[in-house]
Amino acid sequence: MMGQIDNADETLLWFYVPSSTMIMQRGSKDMKLLSTGNELSCFTVILTCMADGRKLPPFIIFKRKTMPKEVFPPNVFVCVNKKRYMDGAMVLEWIWVV
Repeated sequence: MMGQIDNADETLLWFYVPSSTMIMQRGSKDMKLLSTGNELSCFTVILTCMADGRKLPPFIIFKRKTMPKEVFPPNVFVCVNKKRYMDGAMVLEWIWVV
């Protein structure tokens, strides 16, 4: 029975988090802030643990139309969605694959 009770959390993660501080030489007049241009790039991950202590594989959702070409570890489930978060259809897919 405990193996059928779960706790899942859907959370947003960022590919790039810019620093809020800059290191410069004292007296510098020019400040250049370098950026990767990926400040808004993020994805959703659903992490789940069962009441019996098992942890289910992560379920990652990218905001895209096509699957990424990168190779992911075999114990990570990846899907795409135009909204970047879990909707009704995604819940059914999550139940099926995880």
